Amino acid sequence: MFYTISKLVVEDYEKFKSDWDASLELRKMGGQKSFAIYQTIEDPNTIVLFMGWNAEDVAKMFMESPLLQDFLKGAGVKDYETWFANESEKGEL
Repeated sequence: MFYTISKLVVEDYEKFKSDWDASLELRKMGGQKSFAIYQTIEDPNTIVLFMGWNAEDVAKMFMESPLLQDFLKGAGVKDYETWFANESEKGEL
């Protein structure tokens, strides 16, 4: 599995989350397989977003797409940074 890890600063988390939920079909069409959203304790409008993909090229194509850029603007994302990562190990204790 391949992942994108993004840190986003949003204007209003509730609006972002509503738009995120409404974008399910867009994200499926873009190849997203899974996600997890974490809000920072210090500022609930700063979030960390993990998204799972089958392949790196699919993730990069979606992350660079105009559709995603339009979504980010409309959802009130003020700033973001994304890293691309391969899963190297996973476990539970």
